[in-house]
Amino acid sequence: MPSRFGISKKLRPFLFYSGFTLLAAALLTLICGYIQLERFSEPFTIEWANEASSLWLHFDKKNPLSGRVVFVGHTPLGQRMVSEYQELSKLSSPGIYIEDHRLYSAISGDQRSMDTFGYLDYFAYIKLELNHLYRSALANQHTNTPLLTDTASSEIYLQSLFTRGLYKQADNTLVDQLRLLVQKAVPGSYVRFSVFLFYYENDNEPLLLDLLAAAARGVNIQLITDLPESDNSQRRGAGQVFQEAFEKRLSEVAKGKSDSWIKRHGNVSWDSKNHTKIFLFSDSAGFKNWVIVTSENLTDTERQKYQAGLLMRDKLSYDAFDQYWNQILKGNYSDLWSASSGTNLTHHFFPQTTGDDEIYRQLDRITIIPGTTQKSKLSISMARWNFERFPLAMKLVELAEKGVQIEIVTRNNPQIVDDVILKLLSHRPNIALHTANVDKLNIHSKYVLFDGYYRDGDMAGDNQPKKILWVGSHNFTGMAMRNNYETWSEVRNERIFQDFSDNFLELKSLVPTDAESSDLNSDVAHNKSLDNNAD
Repeated sequence: MPSRFGISKKLRPFLFYSGFTLLAAALLTLICGYIQLERFSEPFTIEWANEASSLWLHFDKKNPLSGRVVFVGHTPLGQRMVSEYQELSKLSSPGIYIEDHRLYSAISGDQRSMDTFGYLDYFAYIKLELNHLYRSALANQHTNTPLLTDTASSEIYLQSLFTRGLYKQADNTLVDQLRLLVQKAVPGSYVRFSVFLFYYENDNEPLLLDLLAAAARGVNIQLITDLPESDNSQRRGAGQVFQEAFEKRLSEVAKGKSDSWIKRHGNVSWDSKNHTKIFLFSDSAGFKNWVIVTSENLTDTERQKYQAGLLMRDKLSYDAFDQYWNQILKGNYSDLWSASSGTNLTHHFFPQTTGDDEIYRQLDRITIIPGTTQKSKLSISMARWNFERFPLAMKLVELAEKGVQIEIVTRNNPQIVDDVILKLLSHRPNIALHTANVDKLNIHSKYVLFDGYYRDGDMAGDNQPKKILWVGSHNFTGMAMRNNYETWSEVRNERIFQDFSDNFLELKSLVPTDAESSDLNSDVAHNKSLDNNAD
């Protein structure tokens, strides 16, 4: 006798359980959606950078499935932020839509607004709650207390490192420095790298041979890397094949001689990258405690870009970076923390999962003293800049209007630098914007120079002019602040400041200002060389 409705007995349990699962998922979605609608049904005040209460955030209840939120200015600055972005982006209303489950999750330090920006679709909301549970209950978190604040450090050595890859001509400045320290590393010492991109087309690249030789003579070669983002299977595949092959070679030469290995960052994904470029040598060339921070990855094409970094020999800095390196090794995400060697070196470590934008806080300490003849000056070389850090651009406009002289060198590829940011900064008094064609001059450095009056912390009456350099792997992007492992070192040293000032003058000489430039180069917009989108 045929089964009821023509469905066999074997198929009925499968359909029953499938239907039950779908019904449960739908019910869970509705419950989470209801909770979310209730949670954000009323407008609430958020902090955008350091401007508390500058914006209101409204959830669009009329069309909840759209995931739409609307900004409404609450203070004069908040109103200006909204109107500026609306005008520049030609929006009919200052609204933002969620795309691909994670749009603009880093724009605010307020946790509720972060949730709203990144997780307005219901299934991603479930993911968010599980992630919060993991971070609060299971993850081993560092504290936010500044570490290693010993002012007695002596014999600090600093050296500027610049790679000048002009017109795709390779410059081996960084690689040669790494090779020298690897070659002179003492057996039993540690050579520890943490670098985002690590792959070469030539298996016998000299740096690779140096690392293998060091491991064979007893140096502990320990490398943490990442793989390029998953949306480019060709890039990811090439990187993985290279890394697995080198890992095998390293294991073979080190067997019984050293504790050497290469490991990939455990949380590798588009949402969390090990974007650092730090190189540690515990004992090499007759000295201990070497640290290199740079913007340069270890690939063939990275030598064809303009890069900037710093070589340090300092125990407190080494200890701080070694602790951070171990944090990356364990896949341990925590809030921003800082390490200081007296007043001349301070290192900031990311991600900064909560709180105000640290870079905005640094810019906010710039002070304008009426009646002074010295002009304050900001010089910025920045590889990437997206909408999530729009407040930084607004802060620069505010500083320029108060008389700070600002010059910016960046790239004119709208996939890399948001064209709304470029429009905001273009053709303004006291701001000179230099945008480079990445086919000719690929600027990958990430540093800021300030010469003028700067308030340290909350010190009142701090009216002494200062010269400060910030340098590292940190781009002006939301991911750099909220998602990635990144470093950002603050340096107060006249000689190093002059080195970077000279480098910035060199960059300016190669890139016209916005007044001399045409609009964004549409041909460059589609340029997707191996590393252009992997900064």
